[in-house]
Amino acid sequence: MIDGGFTTFQKHFQTVLTTITSATILFCAGYIYDASKEQAVMAANMQALTSQIAKLEMKLDQFQGSYVTRLEHKDHEDRLRRLERR
Repeated sequence: MIDGGFTTFQKHFQTVLTTITSATILFCAGYIYDASKEQAVMAANMQALTSQIAKLEMKLDQFQGSYVTRLEHKDHEDRLRRLERR
């Protein structure tokens, strides 16, 4: 009788232990899946931001190319000063 009770207890303990182990594995798998999914979304967002930055850099280069330097503006400024003195 005593051995039968211990065997039954051992089987129940193994069942509980297996359930806890399975739940832990499923929880970890779900956590890893969610983290992987978030990382994929972040990578996609980073790619979009990178392309936007590249476009902004190109526009900035275009603006810099059409920017009037101080020397180029000096002639116009001198002319304005002469006209203001009149």
